[in-house]
Amino acid sequence: MDALNLYPMGMMPSGHPAAAQLLAPQAPPMPPGSAAQGGEEVALSSDEIDLLERILRDCHLDDGMAVPTASAPQVGVAPGHAPAFGQAAAPAQAAALPQAMVPVQGSPQAPPAGTASGEQLAVVPWADELVRRLLGCPSPEEARARCIEVLTAFRQQDAAAAAACPQAQRVQQLRSTNGVLLRGLRSLHRRHRDVDAQRLRAEEACARMAAELARCQEALRASERAKDNLQYHLQLMSSSPGITVGGM
Repeated sequence: MDALNLYPMGMMPSGHPAAAQLLAPQAPPMPPGSAAQGGEEVALSSDEIDLLERILRDCHLDDGMAVPTASAPQVGVAPGHAPAFGQAAAPAQAAALPQAMVPVQGSPQAPPAGTASGEQLAVVPWADELVRRLLGCPSPEEARARCIEVLTAFRQQDAAAAAACPQAQRVQQLRSTNGVLLRGLRSLHRRHRDVDAQRLRAEEACARMAAELARCQEALRASERAKDNLQYHLQLMSSSPGITVGGM
């Protein structure tokens, strides 16, 4: 006999669950860390995400190549006229070259107006230095040696600038990648905080539902005890027909 059938229609105690809800299997609570044991990855905590964000904000990624602190001057530009990107390396390179190979520091003489291009303006300091050294040569052999020195210095600087250009591009690419990763990590951090807040709300709702379920189960057990007691009295009355209500 179903205990719920003891209550007529409309007499069901308020707040008690239906029979289908009580008979439905309840999933056991998941212990902490059980999701990770099932093969899923453990989510990073807020402290770990903050640490990664701080690392990416303060540092720059490096793919292992030797990035110079200051690049060499650009192609065809004298050490004394290098742009700001290579000014720090210009004195060191000039000191490494023999004195005969370093052009004179100063303002170069520009070609006639309307005839100079960007490449021509870049080699003006070297041309002026070559002319200056050739003017004081006592013999053609000495002039040839000085030409070799100046042209060798120009070629060395040209090769150094060509080698530094790809490195500068890779540094810029790494910095751009670093910025993209930082923005992505911040977005993931915000999503993680939102999901964590939703998880806390869901856990609180589950706790309230579990408490309500326990209360309903206790009410069901009380109903079962009342049913058993009623059945016992009905059996006594059916087995003794001469016994009337009140002992009469």
